[in-house]
Amino acid sequence: MAQQRSEHVYELGLTMAGAISAGAYSAGVLDFLVQALDEWEKALAAEADDALPNHSVVIKVISGASAGSLTGALGAAALAGGLKPEPFDAPRVSKQKYRCVLPTLYRTWVVDPCMVSRAGGPDLLSVNDLQDLGKDSRVPSILDCTLLDRIKEHALTMVAPQAPPVPYIAEKLHIYMTVSNLRGVPYSVKFTGGAHGMMSHGDRVHYIVEGLGKTSYPSDFADSDSGLTLNVASLFTSNTPPQEWLDYGEVALASGAFPLGLSPRYVSAALDAYASGTRKWPYDVPPTVAVEPNWPKPWGAEPGKIFKFLNVDGGLINNEPFEYARCTLRKSPSQANPREGREADRSVILIDPFPEPPDFLADDKPSPGLAGIIGALFPALKNQARFKPGELLLAAADTVYSRYLVAPHRTVKAGDGEWEERYAIACGLLGGFGGFLDEKFRAHDFQLGRRNCQRFLREVFTLPADNGIIQAWPDKAKANPDFQTTSASDPKEFTIIPLFGSAREEVELPPWPQIGNQDFDALQTRIRARLEAIAPKLIEEQSKGVLMRRVLKFALWLGKEKILDYAKFAILSDLIRRDQIEGWDLSAVWSPAAVNRPSDKDMRMVLAELASPAFDYRTVPGLVLATGLSATVIETVLSFCLKSQDRPWEVWSADRKDGQGNTLYALASRKPSLFWRLPGIRNIGDWVSEPAIG
Repeated sequence: MAQQRSEHVYELGLTMAGAISAGAYSAGVLDFLVQALDEWEKALAAEADDALPNHSVVIKVISGASAGSLTGALGAAALAGGLKPEPFDAPRVSKQKYRCVLPTLYRTWVVDPCMVSRAGGPDLLSVNDLQDLGKDSRVPSILDCTLLDRIKEHALTMVAPQAPPVPYIAEKLHIYMTVSNLRGVPYSVKFTGGAHGMMSHGDRVHYIVEGLGKTSYPSDFADSDSGLTLNVASLFTSNTPPQEWLDYGEVALASGAFPLGLSPRYVSAALDAYASGTRKWPYDVPPTVAVEPNWPKPWGAEPGKIFKFLNVDGGLINNEPFEYARCTLRKSPSQANPREGREADRSVILIDPFPEPPDFLADDKPSPGLAGIIGALFPALKNQARFKPGELLLAAADTVYSRYLVAPHRTVKAGDGEWEERYAIACGLLGGFGGFLDEKFRAHDFQLGRRNCQRFLREVFTLPADNGIIQAWPDKAKANPDFQTTSASDPKEFTIIPLFGSAREEVELPPWPQIGNQDFDALQTRIRARLEAIAPKLIEEQSKGVLMRRVLKFALWLGKEKILDYAKFAILSDLIRRDQIEGWDLSAVWSPAAVNRPSDKDMRMVLAELASPAFDYRTVPGLVLATGLSATVIETVLSFCLKSQDRPWEVWSADRKDGQGNTLYALASRKPSLFWRLPGIRNIGDWVSEPAIG
């Protein structure tokens, strides 16, 4: 006999920020969240002694951008097949035995998306996308995105039977995915005496997924907003996904189409979906004012007109679509969600795999020249679009119980305490693309997401004792320390989602992953093959004249090795900095008794700068400026590396100095060949291409 449930319901919204390959972290968070909810439901069904927390928690909305859209959309589809716990190869006693509970989502984010497939299958450096290009076709992206289409189809291919609806998902699950609409939507706001015209490129697509949950939880905002309805039962009617579900997956890929790197995607929508009477805005709009599309005539006047538009990464404009989840949870459009602990009965959890701030530019950056301004413009626009202090400050406030943040934390025990490691996620290198270099990186982040979610549910996602939900608990539940926070808060607070069964077993901190040197070399080979396949096609596309094509192909022949070297050392530099490549651990060969031995982190910082392709030679003052370390530390590292013959970190000292008399250094693997170091020849080389010194 099941325990009697209270009437109290805690409504939950999830917002998943963009993350490129670090979407593996968000997938891990979602995977553990549904595991915890499912284990709680099992415990309630088996308990008849009124000793457990007896309220309900329901996920009502998921909003996402880029990788967050993919995680939310395909995670919902994975739930349609039910939880299928998949154990580790060798689980430890009393530790978490399951690697995942949604294996389809795990495969989507950990196994399949890779630069180089170990099994020889399709990957992001394949040339499958170039083989079928017609005469007038264009190269779609730097990477081969036909792999993503296969991942989408696999994630949406379900094997019967359909799982029964679960109580922790709303009968109508609202899913909002942001896209950056390159065509744009023209709008006009009418004023007395005129109108103000605007063009919106920050678009979104709204889906209502039915059949995952079984209880209705109405939303004045989302229920009256234009949206496309999908029923998960249709996923089980044939061996291939229905077209409407493939379109759903295509929107998710459109949201994650990082500009240039991944191929843009087309999305189609009815013009009626943009009308002021059907499209809801996630902010207060006076009832007497309409934000109306201003379609050109006669184009927009055609009945049943379909609007087709090209899209890139939704995170480019709106990377944390917090507002759609928040508005969907509101009791009424004008009523804010309660923030005080005693009243809170709903909240939005922002899952953000990239809490690391963008790099702060040095004093001389960007340069005032045209090239410098152009290079800084895109990052500036992207960073400003992601600057949302109003949303994040409330999530960070301890007194606000309607907003929460889950972000990567990798804490390592040291004696009786813990310290936070500088880099938490393995997929964070190369601006987020680095997770595609090795499956171990994505597997690490998936498990870190599960571990961080477990700790979040146990210590952060709580309510005070005077909240009505907690007051309705049975006395035995309120007295049980298992349902109280383990943190030092006083008075104790109570967990909103208590941990039972397998969800109580500690998700272990995964070992920090490193790519092997053989895999790194294989990556360079594949990058070369991709460049040799894609560059000639781009030249054919962008140049009309025969002479210009020949000139560009000759330039490619001359510069190809420089391009490949730049890519190699850009990747290597980040791998060294983050300790994610084998064979670069100086601490293993440095005498433990050495005096004034620099830290591992400091040594990696110096080596990463020596590997950086932005400079041909480095100086001690330049390294001081780049790393923030003292000249003494840098000189100590350089002195050691100068003596390390036949090691990957061996440093070479040039026989010349810069204009200020500083000695020039480079990794031995990057020093010029003997020919280009000969007197006279070196001067000719400097005239052709003056070396960059930093």
